Amino acid sequence: MEALPRETIVDVLEGRPREDSLAGRRPAGSHLPPERTLADGYGVTRITLKHAFGRLTQAGLLETRHGLGTRVRDYLRLGGADLLPMLVRHSPDWIGEVCEVRCHIDTLIAGRAAARATERQRDQLRALFSAVGDASDALPSSSRTSRSTGPRPGPPATACTSC
Repeated sequence: MEALPRETIVDVLEGRPREDSLAGRRPAGSHLPPERTLADGYGVTRITLKHAFGRLTQAGLLETRHGLGTRVRDYLRLGGADLLPMLVRHSPDWIGEVCEVRCHIDTLIAGRAAARATERQRDQLRALFSAVGDASDALPSSSRTSRSTGPRPGPPATACTSC
């Protein structure tokens, strides 16, 4: 038996415009050649090309309009969460960017939650914190240290350092 290919034709077709766009070879607003021209050039059907473009459109990287063609969207400004895996695959530095944004959002969420909490909710939170502290005090000191600090293998290379 022959091994199956790891990438489909659609995967390969998706990768070319994605990498061109993310690397800046096709800047935001630039138009791709007509589908018929691209399909003929790649030796595929237009349906196959449309499947690849559909993935990129859903991720927010391309925009197709009937009669106007397909253009690269301003993904930095308009891209959605579906685009994150593509960005990370293209450049692992994006993990740090996402982490930094998440740190800022987490801070805002915590602040809003604290401001909107009722006194009853604050009392419940205090009780939970107290229960965690009591459970920790009941452990032997070596377990307390390892449980509270966890394993320390060192920070990953892409760890967020902004928070």
